Amino acid sequence: MTVNFTEPLEISGSVILNAVHCPSTLPLLSGRDRSEYEVSPSLGLDNAFPDAKTSVDLQVNGTQVKFEDGIGYQDLSWSDISYEDALEHYSWAHGRFGPYSIVWFAGEGSDGTQVASGYVSKDGELLSTPCSGVIVETEAAAPNSTIGPIQSLSVEIPFGNQAIVANLTIGSVFINEGDLIHGTGVIRGGVKGGDQDYSGSAAFEYVGSP
Repeated sequence: MTVNFTEPLEISGSVILNAVHCPSTLPLLSGRDRSEYEVSPSLGLDNAFPDAKTSVDLQVNGTQVKFEDGIGYQDLSWSDISYEDALEHYSWAHGRFGPYSIVWFAGEGSDGTQVASGYVSKDGELLSTPCSGVIVETEAAAPNSTIGPIQSLSVEIPFGNQAIVANLTIGSVFINEGDLIHGTGVIRGGVKGGDQDYSGSAAFEYVGSP
């Protein structure tokens, strides 16, 4: 995928995403008499690039931003009602640490149904896209925190008879409005009960109260 930026934006140039040998994924929520794209009533999701090597060559307000082999991700979600009406709360993140890449989406639909979907790959090979068993926990920030109401997210995503566990420590917050928090951070983890010393970068979005 190539995204081109042109006038009248104050950004020009391109962002190129090359998939890391992994198939696009859907929510894969089993046991639901709905479209396979549907996460919860009136809300759809398609994860076209769960992980990608990304090249960036941009001019941003006259400043060049250029690098290769960055961490890329792209999904598409849509709804015929507002997100506030479609979801009570949710947590999403994408991260890469060591040989592992993960994506999770977990929350509660407007009908009270708990939704959970995960993605785990190792060295570009798909390990799991579970539709249950994804466990996300949130740690609230200190009252005087400058990064927002939460300071970290932890996740467990099953694959086979094992599970990936990871902790995302929030570093930068770009959006902090109402119940919505969006930003980036450092992610650390690995296989549960095994080597968990890998670290890398992640992006996240969280809606709700910690």
